[in-house]
Amino acid sequence: MKKAKLDFEAIDELMDVRGLVGTTELARRSGMGRPHLYQLRANPEQASLLSITKLCYALRCQPGNILVLK
Repeated sequence: MKKAKLDFEAIDELMDVRGLVGTTELARRSGMGRPHLYQLRANPEQASLLSITKLCYALRCQPGNILVLK
């Protein structure tokens, strides 16, 4: 069975497109702390629905834009 996980290549690309510079700005816009974002980067398959929602809000995208099936 395939699992969904965060695609940080897509997230980094969206950050560039949206003009977000660095993890600090993404953390501020998403309402998550930088340590949490670093934890998600290390374990992208552990993202909660709340974390995905916050990232989508900050990046102005849909979940399908930042998730990949592995």
